[in-house]
Amino acid sequence: MIKPRLYHFAMLAGILLILFASLYFDATFTDAYEEAERFAREDRRVTDLVGDVTKVRLRFWDDFQFNSVGSGGEANFVLDVFGSNNKAIMDVHLRRMANRWYEDVIYIRVNGDSEVHTIPIHAESK
Repeated sequence: MIKPRLYHFAMLAGILLILFASLYFDATFTDAYEEAERFAREDRRVTDLVGDVTKVRLRFWDDFQFNSVGSGGEANFVLDVFGSNNKAIMDVHLRRMANRWYEDVIYIRVNGDSEVHTIPIHAESK
């Protein structure tokens, strides 16, 4: 028979695992995350820094934020971007207008360097 303390610990660990897994999947299956991932994979300025993007992964433990009300909203995701030449950490801020997500500001740090690259987003690139 399992001791009561061990049983409670196992139950708590299982509940926390389910909670974190559901939060992760809820964040990655949003249209805001899909837009952030698309930007990381397709934007020329990102590929200039890291090479051809091979993998994009949400840094769940760093930060993510998502709120959407009606046709507006804001979202923020921190992503690991793996390219053919380098690895980068990308902080993507999105704004939703007229039921579509637009990049607001992008910060990238390549290979753990202290230099942070800011990718300007202009209205004509949207």
